[in-house]
Amino acid sequence: MAAGAAGAAAATMTDRSEAPTAKLPPLPPEAAKRPPKPRIRKPGPLGVIAGSFGLFFAVTALLAFQMRRGADPALGAPKPQVVASATVAPRQIVVRRVIVTRIVEHRPRRGSRPAATTGAGTAPATTGSPPAPAAPAPAAPAPPPLTTRSS
Repeated sequence: MAAGAAGAAAATMTDRSEAPTAKLPPLPPEAAKRPPKPRIRKPGPLGVIAGSFGLFFAVTALLAFQMRRGADPALGAPKPQVVASATVAPRQIVVRRVIVTRIVEHRPRRGSRPAATTGAGTAPATTGSPPAPAAPAPAAPAPPPLTTRSS
């Protein structure tokens, strides 16, 4: 079996020729004098941070502009709103006012009686004006000021 495996491996290999490979032509003298390419460097941290902030604010401004225009990506297109027509009459406002009418009658006091008639009754009784009301009693003196134990 080992001999069969070696024969199968030899059949799948490419033929190796004994001929040497061709040599490349030499470089022209101008190419040898050319300066080497400058090395590509990574951007500094300030450039990366400034670029990130600039891109962030640009995207934020674009989204704000879309929302202000009404094309909010989360809510979808706005639904048209019905505008009230100008022909509708304004509502009439009713203000309720309660008017209370009071009739005040001045009646004589119960304790006061008209003056007695002087005569045989042939003359009409004359009533004088009702007696003047008594002066109110003097007010009680004001209480002393409030004091506490801490003062």
